[in-house]
Amino acid sequence: MVLGTHAPSLGLAGLLLVSPPSVEGPAPAPPVETAQAAAAPRRPSKRNKQLLTLGSIATTLGGAALLTGVVLVTRPEIQLESDPMLARSYKPAGVTTAVVGAAVLATGVVMLIAALQGKRKRARS
Repeated sequence: MVLGTHAPSLGLAGLLLVSPPSVEGPAPAPPVETAQAAAAPRRPSKRNKQLLTLGSIATTLGGAALLTGVVLVTRPEIQLESDPMLARSYKPAGVTTAVVGAAVLATGVVMLIAALQGKRKRARS
């Protein structure tokens, strides 16, 4: 179907109704991989990218939590003015934060190691 001078008057609806011309003949051949494309280094896989990203995030957050926990543990106890028998201590919260931070940090390091080993394996093959 050929759109003559009436194409502007058809608008978007008319253009959507126009079917593309049919092409007869043999199907195009699949692209041939050249030696240069085969020798080019491969991109890192999606899994390695995700592991690298998540590992770096987990390592950063784990390190920050571990540092925060250490700071909380080292804070001195504060005697409350309202009741001298009571004291405010940050040690339980600090120990908990430090332990969770160390676990997240270790998990992040394991993810980074796995991503780097996967990258090396792909580079070798």
